[in-house]
Amino acid sequence: MKIYDFSGDKDTASERMVILPGSFNPLHDGHLRLSEIASSQSCQNAYLCKHIFINSQSKYSFLMLAYFLLIFNPGKTVIISNQPYFYKKAEIFPGSAFVIGADTAVRLINPKYYGGSYSQMLEILLGCKRTGCTFLVGGRLVDGVFKVLEDLDIPQELNDMFISIPLEKFRMDISSTEIRKSKNM
Repeated sequence: MKIYDFSGDKDTASERMVILPGSFNPLHDGHLRLSEIASSQSCQNAYLCKHIFINSQSKYSFLMLAYFLLIFNPGKTVIISNQPYFYKKAEIFPGSAFVIGADTAVRLINPKYYGGSYSQMLEILLGCKRTGCTFLVGGRLVDGVFKVLEDLDIPQELNDMFISIPLEKFRMDISSTEIRKSKNM
């Protein structure tokens, strides 16, 4: 198992990766299926890894983190970082593809998350684009409605940075949050 810890200032990684960020709490069939689809849809030189985000308010303990590392099959790559922002991840992993849901894509292109500035949002995402990063977007529920990339209003300058995972290849209406709620975790 390869583990990258980018919680501090590290040199940028030089390998092309397909990065599936998430809490994986709990890991479910949606994560596994999305991993398979993202791997098959990516270029041959890239390899898939999972990104677990840890911060000081994180729901993870070191024991839980050890559990997550054990459930990933040997030979898989896990990235542990305290970096929540995609533009920073793009600097660390230039040329990588981030696997996200339509719900995350909606937030990425929402000026609300950039101090309310459309131009700031565009500038930051164009910076990601200059690193060679892309976003593989799978369908997800957004405000109770299932959406795919084609349902979103991606700025024209960023269209080629967002790549659709076709609905016929992936649709799983499941989330770790809902699983935790149903089990009162």
